[in-house]
Amino acid sequence: MNIGGIPGLRRQGSAPRHRAVAVAAAVAALAVTAAGCGSSGSSGASGSSGSSQITMGALLDLSGQLASFGKDCQLGLQLAVDQVNGAGGFTVKGHKYTIKTEIEDGQSDPTTSVAATRTLMQQGVKFLFGPDTDATSLQVLGVLKNSDVLDFAGGAVDQELIGHPGYTSVFGVITPNPEWEGSLIPLLHQLNIDSGTVAILYPDDTAGQGVIPQFTQILKSHGYQAKGYLFPPTTTDFRSVVDRAKASHPVAILDGYSAEWGLPIAQAAVQLSAAKAVIGVDQTPEDVPLVIAKSSGGTFPLKWGSMAADQQAADPTTPGAAMYQKTWVKYLHQQPSADVSQIAIWFYDAVLNVVAAMKKAGTVTDTTLLSNTIRSMTFQGAETVHYTSQNLPIHGTDIAVLVGSKVKYTYVPAPSS
Repeated sequence: MNIGGIPGLRRQGSAPRHRAVAVAAAVAALAVTAAGCGSSGSSGASGSSGSSQITMGALLDLSGQLASFGKDCQLGLQLAVDQVNGAGGFTVKGHKYTIKTEIEDGQSDPTTSVAATRTLMQQGVKFLFGPDTDATSLQVLGVLKNSDVLDFAGGAVDQELIGHPGYTSVFGVITPNPEWEGSLIPLLHQLNIDSGTVAILYPDDTAGQGVIPQFTQILKSHGYQAKGYLFPPTTTDFRSVVDRAKASHPVAILDGYSAEWGLPIAQAAVQLSAAKAVIGVDQTPEDVPLVIAKSSGGTFPLKWGSMAADQQAADPTTPGAAMYQKTWVKYLHQQPSADVSQIAIWFYDAVLNVVAAMKKAGTVTDTTLLSNTIRSMTFQGAETVHYTSQNLPIHGTDIAVLVGSKVKYTYVPAPSS
């Protein structure tokens, strides 16, 4: 799977303008708070007030084609660090620790990312977050093989390596590929759609170009027909692409991205009576109950399983999401909106997950013990998450219920391990 195979991520270097500006402003604001965390040092460096500093490194694409991903990862990571340090740090076996960040720019380039990873390892960094996409994940994991670095990687293609021999201290942040892609068929059967054409709608970028063939193959292997439709990432009126898809007389319309595009597509499908069902396949949708979308033109099922990140941040219904919102407001001086990126939440939770594991395991240095601890626990962060035996995460989800033009969200915790 190429970078386009990353489920739940919205864009490839071309976010909607209002969102890109918001992210840039947020990252700039965080740079002020990050300055207090220092820029170099090892995991055992002394901190203030008798505490020690744990250095957490990050390999993020802060420039190049994938900079929007990297900046979102930086946002989530630094919010978590600020939350921990703002509370005075954390205690393990009676000793206080704070976190210092060491961030390297992978520049959306495999060669640069490999060199940056080696730099962080030479500095003694034992906790690493990144890479953030498939573009560099295999190359970076090659450097980490058989090391004692505990890493959270954001790619999808590397799921064939994560958690296996040589990579037992590497954890994913994205739902396992088979669970994501394979969930489509049970959803169709649940909707009593056992044959016919499924229209697959994706933006015309590397995501759409990569994912449409994958879903097409899955559908055809189960006796369905499939037809893909690409639309410009800058599209705001989705009636045109839905109308084109309607011409193929689909029994269902599939959108596997996020609410940013998926919900307008669903609304257009309602207005045009384009299909029997609209399915938004995002994260663990098989765990989300069936919901109904109603319009003046009738009623049809809308299934949308998405990460809890966006709406939980904007309207928290869990303690972890409320803490995320509180941290966001404290350091960015604004309320988070539905444009908060899912990957920002993933990296935010990953940092806090490591801290929780340190407390539970009673160590800040034994990454093997910490890896075993993370696998054994369910973490309650902005979302709930637990890891499979292959170090791949099962997240909590949102149900987005479209009723006319209004959307209501309900949180569904991750199923227990």
